[in-house]
Amino acid sequence: MLAGWLLVVGAAVASPEAGLGREPDRVLSVGLGIAPLVGVDGAAGAVGQATLLVHLPPLSIEVVGAEGAVTPATRTVGFIGIGLRKHIAYGTWARVLFAHHHESLWDDFVAHPAASFAGTHASIDHRSGIDVGLGVSPAVGPARLDHRLRLDLGVSVRAFPGAGSERTPVYLGVQVGVLGRVGPRWQVRDPSPPPSSEPTP
Repeated sequence: MLAGWLLVVGAAVASPEAGLGREPDRVLSVGLGIAPLVGVDGAAGAVGQATLLVHLPPLSIEVVGAEGAVTPATRTVGFIGIGLRKHIAYGTWARVLFAHHHESLWDDFVAHPAASFAGTHASIDHRSGIDVGLGVSPAVGPARLDHRLRLDLGVSVRAFPGAGSERTPVYLGVQVGVLGRVGPRWQVRDPSPPPSSEPTP
């Protein structure tokens, strides 16, 4: 249901000339956003995240880095994800990421912020799992920007197999962000034959 609403909203705000069905036409996309999280055990919070996409049609390599906090038992959550995103149609996409969390209690984070951000402090709980997501990235803004600016809306399920009873095993997330396509254009080969220079009889 939520994925359907994302598609509707994306289509509504997109520029009419956005070419929603096209593959990404630039080499890179970089973005910033926020991702609220809700755990199946009642934990809730949000992370701010940065996204890098390297477009290698028909797939894109996706790298995500995020930092935030969840409650109860307030703890910070750092997230690193790397995997693949596939453009589907009408601006929609699906992704699968290797997901890694490092979590620490708030008091430990305040006492050792640098080591907590780096994920190296002894008190940090490291967990790895998988993130599966679905979303839409419609173009926004005036046509003179060449449709480089895009919303990045998605829903995801992040699971950590083998998580103990004191750790959230599954998170449900929503991401709201903005992507900017940068770099040179992909050279798309025209499949039609070149026009003949011979005169027509």
